[in-house]
Amino acid sequence: MSFGDIKDRVIEATDLVMLIGEIVQLRKSGRNFQGLCPFHNEKSPSFLVSYDKNIYKCFGCGKSGNAISFMMEYHGLSFKESLKELGRRAGFSTSEFEESKETKEVLSQRDSIFRALELATDYFEKALKSNLGQIGKEYLNQRDFSKETIHEFRLGLSFDGWDNLMNELKRQDIPETILLSAGLILKNDNGKIYDRFRNRLMFPIQNFMGKVIGFGARMLKDEPNQPKYLNSPQTEVYDKSNTLYGIFQAKNEIRNKKAAILVEGYADVISLHQAGFKHAVASSGTSLTKQQLDLLNKFCNTIYIVYDADKAGISATERAIELAVENNFEILIVNLPPGEDPDSVIRKNGSAVFTAYLNQAISFVEFKVNLAKSNNGLHTPKQKSEFIIELLKIINRIPNKLEHSDFIQQLSELIGISASQLKSVYLEKSKIAKLVESQDSAKHFHQIQHQEPSLSESKIITDNTYFDNILHEEEIILQMILTNEKAGKVIFETYKINEDKLFSEEAKDLFALLKELYFSGSKNLIHTIIADEDIDNMIKDYLSEISLNSDEISENWGRFTQTMKPIDFKRIIQDSYINIEIYKLNLESERIKNQLKSLPSSEHLVFLQKIKDLNEKKSNLLIKLKRIEF
Repeated sequence: MSFGDIKDRVIEATDLVMLIGEIVQLRKSGRNFQGLCPFHNEKSPSFLVSYDKNIYKCFGCGKSGNAISFMMEYHGLSFKESLKELGRRAGFSTSEFEESKETKEVLSQRDSIFRALELATDYFEKALKSNLGQIGKEYLNQRDFSKETIHEFRLGLSFDGWDNLMNELKRQDIPETILLSAGLILKNDNGKIYDRFRNRLMFPIQNFMGKVIGFGARMLKDEPNQPKYLNSPQTEVYDKSNTLYGIFQAKNEIRNKKAAILVEGYADVISLHQAGFKHAVASSGTSLTKQQLDLLNKFCNTIYIVYDADKAGISATERAIELAVENNFEILIVNLPPGEDPDSVIRKNGSAVFTAYLNQAISFVEFKVNLAKSNNGLHTPKQKSEFIIELLKIINRIPNKLEHSDFIQQLSELIGISASQLKSVYLEKSKIAKLVESQDSAKHFHQIQHQEPSLSESKIITDNTYFDNILHEEEIILQMILTNEKAGKVIFETYKINEDKLFSEEAKDLFALLKELYFSGSKNLIHTIIADEDIDNMIKDYLSEISLNSDEISENWGRFTQTMKPIDFKRIIQDSYINIEIYKLNLESERIKNQLKSLPSSEHLVFLQKIKDLNEKKSNLLIKLKRIEF
């Protein structure tokens, strides 16, 4: 079986709605499914997935494609990785995807990094299970982690040596350059190369698909000038600001509960999962980021923030609130006793007590008021005024305006100021904020009006208007070719129509492209177009869009004829071409009439005859619209 055949089979066997539904909450909308775009942050859904055609399109950012392009764009996989993963999910034999010796030699840098990280994970897991792994086992026993949990999170151990891992992976044909790129080894100023992780408990960090992309490593013996936790550096496959520790294990539970528990540490996540709270994730060795919240926003609308009950944890909670309000989350803060974290609460008191803490979670408004009171920040009128203004600014950033009144009412009850007073201040501050925003916008507009557009800006303008000249009828013809195999056969083989029958140059170019692909033997034109790297993304997006809109053909056609049956695609094709010819005749007629205005009356007769001939042709075409034959 050829590589192209395997690709077509994988696409056909993949339920795109189910695949994307793992990332985005999709709802039925006519014959398609609609949801928030996974590629950009949006408040209103503009992302469409077609079950029938197995393609997607965002009408906000313009992204479009099929199952393979989705895996590449969203999960950052290579083409081969995407094909393998989709094949595995569809139940294909792995032998169909086996690579030849030559192919293995030209593995991409990204593929090689993933392979090195997977081999390193295997090595660390085996090290923990070995007789020399006792120090790691003792630590995990103290944490009460079961064998099943250790296996689920693929925990491991790095030995106390300078080059154990490096030597092992070199024996498995992983070059030093890849080990450096994967963040597994380091090179000092003297050129000496050594393992990054030594004598540490290893926490593999997995992406949404379960691939290991980096490591968190905890010190097991005190060493001077060494951090307690050491994380992988930023690499080609690991971006800590886009990663949530535990997301692979937690994604299904987060989707089911429509809620996530946000904690700080690796051990917190693992303890909570073992105790049954399988929707817990951590921000992977960094402060919570907007990108991490965007990821969660695809699965849920509620987040429980359960950070450590210390000064650093409180500060992290405040930063998380600032970010999360703009993503329209319901934000609930869980207060743990001083000196405790989720891991210690679970180990000391069990899951029932932690459940009680979750049930007592408070809103971000109550959290901020309690914090201000505990810091003696509401004693003077000035303190209280500054605090209220700060909190009202946060409330004003919540996208759902209906929630503002409820939070203002809650704030009123907590600090003892009437809701009407607070609303008055809120409205005044909102007006000022809008004024500043409009001034900034006006200033920005003034600046760009006096600047030469950059190349990228010019391209954006071109991209948005390039297809505007295509007639509605031309678009229908292109739609029919893309979505109806019989229509392609009628146009290209039965009637042997070429692009000259169309009007706009843009439509002619696209028609010629589809014709070339059709005669090259492509079984599914839109999927062939999506996979072709030589075809401009602007063209891919446009053709994907009209493919998704093809269900509307029979409704749109009402303005051309009342007698056509919706399923009669031959008639649709026929009437499209006739209407294009009529459009051309009308333009020519208008051109001649304009010429007449500048000509002497003695020359009018010839041109009037031309107009009469054009009108006669148009009448014949209109009669033809009522016939069934092409």
